[in-house]
Amino acid sequence: APHPAYAAPDALASRAKLGAPPARRALPNVLVLAVDSMRTDKIDAAHTPALARLLGESITFPHTVVTQPRTGPSWTAMLTSLPPLANGVETMFPEARRTSLATIGMPAHLAGLGYLTAFSSEYAGDFLARVDVGFAATRVPRVELREIFGQGLLARQPVAAGFAGVAYGASAATRGWLGAPLVELLRGSASFPQPDVLADDLDALVAEAERDARPWLGVLFYSQPHFPYTSTAPHYETWAVGGADPALAFGRNVATGPTRTAEDRAQIDALYRGALAETDEAIARLLASLEARGALDDTIVVVTADHGEGLEECPGCSGHGDNLRGMMSIEVPLAIRLPQRRYPDARPARVEAHVSQLDLYPTLLALLGAPKVAIHEGVALLDPHGAPVAPPPDRTLFVETGEWLWPTPAVPTDRLDYPPITGLATEESGRIVVPEAWLPIVRAAKHRVALRWPWKLVYRPERAAIALSLYDAERDPLDEHDVAAAHPDVVVALADALRRSVLRYPHMLETAGYFLTRPSAPREEYY
Repeated sequence: APHPAYAAPDALASRAKLGAPPARRALPNVLVLAVDSMRTDKIDAAHTPALARLLGESITFPHTVVTQPRTGPSWTAMLTSLPPLANGVETMFPEARRTSLATIGMPAHLAGLGYLTAFSSEYAGDFLARVDVGFAATRVPRVELREIFGQGLLARQPVAAGFAGVAYGASAATRGWLGAPLVELLRGSASFPQPDVLADDLDALVAEAERDARPWLGVLFYSQPHFPYTSTAPHYETWAVGGADPALAFGRNVATGPTRTAEDRAQIDALYRGALAETDEAIARLLASLEARGALDDTIVVVTADHGEGLEECPGCSGHGDNLRGMMSIEVPLAIRLPQRRYPDARPARVEAHVSQLDLYPTLLALLGAPKVAIHEGVALLDPHGAPVAPPPDRTLFVETGEWLWPTPAVPTDRLDYPPITGLATEESGRIVVPEAWLPIVRAAKHRVALRWPWKLVYRPERAAIALSLYDAERDPLDEHDVAAAHPDVVVALADALRRSVLRYPHMLETAGYFLTRPSAPREEYY
């Protein structure tokens, strides 16, 4: 019987194909469960029992550092094991010539090993409609100008939108009544999160793989904990805080300004926890379904996130991607649960070393016994038997901000400025893109971090000069005490490492400490 933590209601369990487990394949299945904006410190048995159990059964790397805390560039880096300056996806809206990465993406590599591959997401996964990393099937909403306009029109009809939302979330059959255009609008809207819809997409992949006796790679990307942190009843009210601003009852737009009271800040945390809890329940039902059909005991299960989230722990610590304050937005969990039938010597463990999201791809290749890829910048965290591998000593990890989409309290005030996304973006074949002409200023303005635990060097290009600050991230989690003057040798070492990490690309140069784009560079080459 399924474990109680993965218990599924009858409606979902009934679709599982009970009976003998599928025939043993040459390679195990791989299931990646990624949750937008998920933080390791928000996973616990009281609020997220399924995720807590998964981490307890896994080899867990709770301090996994992202390359950029924005969804599209982060996912592209994770699925190519290359940072944004290498893979070419540096913004959420890259031009088409930067988005054909199937030849270097993990899904295409696994397809070459015989895997059926699919990616499924709600509104936060719309980037995969822009970037091709080699999935054979994708089920993500299209969120471009036409769809944004349609969502605006739908919001003007709250009663009709409410009924449509109920039908969308009830079942696959009721979603069919709505028609494909309306379903896509709802799936691409933050107001109608329904994490169970991803299970339907995985069911189709698993059924096809079982029919053909092939292993499968399924990547499910849950959107709910992304702001505005919306969830359905009773989740949004379970941890509600009395005395908070009524405007925070159902969601939080991070662009609306800082909160005023401790109750407001606590309510934002409550909204986030409610959204994460509803996603956790959906993951529990999904795992119960896989367990009931005999697939879970031959599946590597990965739990991770695209980035973390600032929940107003300090001024400007809200959302993600605009600054690199603290570790809240740049650190995520990475947990790998190995099936005992494949990896009998593997044991759950918690590895405290700081690692990179770039390490997931080479780690999976090691577990599958596949050759390493020379261009990967990540390293394998596990050996072929599932034992942890010590990361390189004194490893330095690098993080950059995303593009500033619009002014919010989290956007630095003394910065190299450029227009918000409404001034940056244009349309290319029906897609929103940031034209190449804007990339030099976007690159030059990015804040960057060089992290060699516990030291965190923050590079901030300001109007007058470059500012470098050093923090002991272990003792000072909110970056409140600059200790650069006390540790000049650490500043020099990390600044040099950061400089080398950027200037190794031929289209980049340094002038007065600023990282600029070479004006007459040869055509940039992307893998």
